[in-house]
Amino acid sequence: MSNWTEVQIVTLVAGSSVFAAVVTQGVSVIRDGLKRGEDRTFARLYASTALEAYANALSMAVSDSSNYDVSEGEVGEAIINIPEFPPFSTDIDWRALGAATTKQLLAFPVEVDRLRAELSFEWDVIGDPDVTAPKVREYAAWVGLRALHLAAGLNAEFTADPYELSDGSWNLEDNLKREFESHRDARLAQERANQDFVLSIANEHEPAEVSDMPEAQA
Repeated sequence: MSNWTEVQIVTLVAGSSVFAAVVTQGVSVIRDGLKRGEDRTFARLYASTALEAYANALSMAVSDSSNYDVSEGEVGEAIINIPEFPPFSTDIDWRALGAATTKQLLAFPVEVDRLRAELSFEWDVIGDPDVTAPKVREYAAWVGLRALHLAAGLNAEFTADPYELSDGSWNLEDNLKREFESHRDARLAQERANQDFVLSIANEHEPAEVSDMPEAQA
């Protein structure tokens, strides 16, 4: 057995240290990667759940408003604007979601606020629930569908089946689609009727054709 020189011993120790450092670094990278993946999964879960809950609240508001009108105030509740979007949970790690997804999600409350401001202005100007309520219901249903669309995008990465917002006889997305299409079509029909009425009034008051003026007498 040959004797180890000091140079050989130092080289061996140094090599072992480098190998150990590489292994430690590799384990750290793997652990960080797993944590980022877990943070991303929970961030998507928090955000998608908030969006689905908001869509459900919008559906309920639309139904309450419709029932209120049909029952002449006996059932349901009148709404003059779409419900506010509750702030996203502070537990969401936005960095884990990535810039593109974060931008898309944070833009949604801004759009909701814009629509709320539009409806609020119309209410201040018109002040008639019979006129504003149908448009509020239409907007609420559309925003609910938008929220479900965003939630579906977040849920697409889950390996498990997403939470089913249906009991087999009632489906949240289908209900919002029906409400949106119904109120949109009613609004468009009313707008056409209003235009026809204005045109009919204008035609009734249209001046008759004026005949040529007689020549002036000398």
